[in-house]
Amino acid sequence: MRKTMLGICLFFVATALLVCGIAAQQQSLAEKTIRFHVVAATDSAEDQAQKLRVRDALLAAMPSWRSREEAAAWLRENRAALQAAAETASDGRPVAVTLTEEAYPTRDYPTFRLPAGQYLSLRAVIGEGRGHNWWCCVYPSLCAAASEDAFAAAAVSGGFTQDEITLITDDTAEITVKFKILEWLSALRG
Repeated sequence: MRKTMLGICLFFVATALLVCGIAAQQQSLAEKTIRFHVVAATDSAEDQAQKLRVRDALLAAMPSWRSREEAAAWLRENRAALQAAAETASDGRPVAVTLTEEAYPTRDYPTFRLPAGQYLSLRAVIGEGRGHNWWCCVYPSLCAAASEDAFAAAAVSGGFTQDEITLITDDTAEITVKFKILEWLSALRG
């Protein structure tokens, strides 16, 4: 009986340590990343195409940055200009452009995966924002990286460590399970 209880306690301690380690890795990634979220007005084909035009206009308006802090400052200072560019691309339909903390689920991209968590996010909501959305990263500019080599170069320039790059590019079941645990804990806290 004592051995069983000891085993159960050790299991929970090991699980707690694992979860804390994963949360620390996610926090480290979040502190180096600015996500990008564009929400369409509706799910109509026209509004979904408009969402992509707004995305393209915003990405075209952004310069390259040397740090997350520089990117965040530029985005704050130029929010009105970004909103004007987004509204031009949306044919005058209102677009709310904000820079805010936003909760994201684990998200798989063609060359990487970002864990669930709170991220600073450039958010563009077209009209009432009831349609499907598009999301990626504006810093470092990971979405434009078409190959794994280009992605790794963008991640390194964004200050990601080799361990962090491995964490988000390693497609093993172990990583997937870890992120599911983090999502579960986030849901309990939320």
